[in-house]
Amino acid sequence: MRSPWFMGTLFNNAWAPQQMLAENGKDRLFLNKKIAMDTEGSWMISQFYNDDNRDDYAWAMLPYEDVNGNGQCDEGERVSIYNGLGWSASADVKDPAAAWSLIEWFSSKEMQLKQAELGVTMAGYIGCSDAFVNAFPGMDISAFLKMETEGTLVFRPYSKYTTRWEDQATSDLVPVWNDPSIMNDTLNRMAGDMNALLAQE
Repeated sequence: MRSPWFMGTLFNNAWAPQQMLAENGKDRLFLNKKIAMDTEGSWMISQFYNDDNRDDYAWAMLPYEDVNGNGQCDEGERVSIYNGLGWSASADVKDPAAAWSLIEWFSSKEMQLKQAELGVTMAGYIGCSDAFVNAFPGMDISAFLKMETEGTLVFRPYSKYTTRWEDQATSDLVPVWNDPSIMNDTLNRMAGDMNALLAQE
């Protein structure tokens, strides 16, 4: 996909200035009708569901880029990053066996289904997230499940010291919001910096 081209076009023609987003938060800007569109993950549905303006908007699948020009969305043209769900305990916990038992219980298929039913977030087990759609009566959130079956999911990258390169990448992208013309140079530099940090792990 032509991400630098797409993002540059988006930043130039449709996106709020970075400073405005940083000062206000894109979800608040959207809910206050200051921006027309927002991309959010399933973990944010509850906030939107409980907002006074919840009837004024709807959820949709991420857009796609028709790279091959055939007029339809093919594999790899609608992409979303997904995170894994996980529980953790401190290395210094007083009762490691009890902590491990609790983590196993939270991670079980039964509890993943319960999490989906309660609307916490989509389940970590395939087939358990159908209950998530029913957790928010009156709001159609089926777009999130459609992304699993009709989109291309890419696992969000992690490494031993993710925050070292992720925090750097986040900082490096800030100037791009204000000057999309530096997108390609910035991405190339970021890739080099990230690879250097990964080589040190």
